[in-house]
Amino acid sequence: MRDSYPNTRAQKPPAFLVRLYATTAGVFESAAGRLGAEQALDVDSVTVAFPDFEVLFNADNRALHEAVVASIRGVESPDRDLLARQLTSVIKRLLVFEDLGAVSTIIRQKLREVVKDFPSTLSQLEESGGGRDVLDPFIVALALRLLCADSLEDLLSHLVAHKCLMKLEDLIGHLHEEVLGRAAGKQRVSEPEGVIGADGRRNKEEWHPELNPYPGADARLGTEEFYQIKNKTGSAKGSDGEKLGRQFKLLAEKYPGSRRFYVSMIGKTLAGHRSMGAFLRTDPGAEVLVGLAAFQQLGGHRDTPAIVLDFILEEFEAVKTDLHYDFDAVIQGMLTEWREKHGTNDPAHRLLHDMITPANPDEQQSGSYGRRRGVARKSTKDSRQ
Repeated sequence: MRDSYPNTRAQKPPAFLVRLYATTAGVFESAAGRLGAEQALDVDSVTVAFPDFEVLFNADNRALHEAVVASIRGVESPDRDLLARQLTSVIKRLLVFEDLGAVSTIIRQKLREVVKDFPSTLSQLEESGGGRDVLDPFIVALALRLLCADSLEDLLSHLVAHKCLMKLEDLIGHLHEEVLGRAAGKQRVSEPEGVIGADGRRNKEEWHPELNPYPGADARLGTEEFYQIKNKTGSAKGSDGEKLGRQFKLLAEKYPGSRRFYVSMIGKTLAGHRSMGAFLRTDPGAEVLVGLAAFQQLGGHRDTPAIVLDFILEEFEAVKTDLHYDFDAVIQGMLTEWREKHGTNDPAHRLLHDMITPANPDEQQSGSYGRRRGVARKSTKDSRQ
């Protein structure tokens, strides 16, 4: 059983728990219902161990898991332990997310948009993004020497994995905004329309009660707390910190007594934070957080990092299954395609030749390319007349 995280922030059960579930028994019943385990979980038994939300919210992983295991009826090991782990996971999500179904849908939609763009054929690997992102033969050559010991299958595995991870990396920051921006009763702040100035441009810094009521905020808790959420401390430069500081200082004026947090999810220390100095000079009443402190402030729960990670991983597996994305099968298919197209010898030089040698030399030289394009455009225009 995974150990719980240490406490770095003061935590208390979010207000929505009493409103949604009335008692802890309601949480256990909801968790069992989501897993179809209503008959297996003795709700009265586990409620005895956690009679109120304060006790349940502060329970560590081991204590919660053991209490759930002891309250499962009619299920033998190892299925009993598996069900207990699943129930424990769902219970903890219910303690953090007011609308678990909505958050699940958002995670799945975001992941689906990325996974469906994973390379699944050799042509998609070699020329993704409509041909704007071509596979670099020099990277292929270096990867062969560094990682693959001249194994073509290993090479393709590394290249495809790299493409997939790059796409996922672009998504992570947005996932933090969407998921943690809805944790502990918070509301996600949508991208503002902006206020149209005298020059006709939209100003997203200026406060407006309808068009931009929360400038700079990615999430809020009513008008009591406001959050700007970044993935890492280097995600924004100094000038961005000054801009955010101006926006947050405006929030302080419009919502007196509000607390404002500039959070970065990944990192052990604020040392080296690129935009913290400029931000705090502009809004000294705000607070900057990183790492565990950021997760616990946003999620309210000690184990928010693990709760969020497990949630995303579960949805990722569901999306891969739904889209039939089988990494190993993709690699085997590409391996066959590569051998048919490039052969099996000297893959780096074969790819280099293929990726830079044109069918028509005029396509690579601006003088002749421009003339060809001009003729093509004129022919198209004439044909329309």
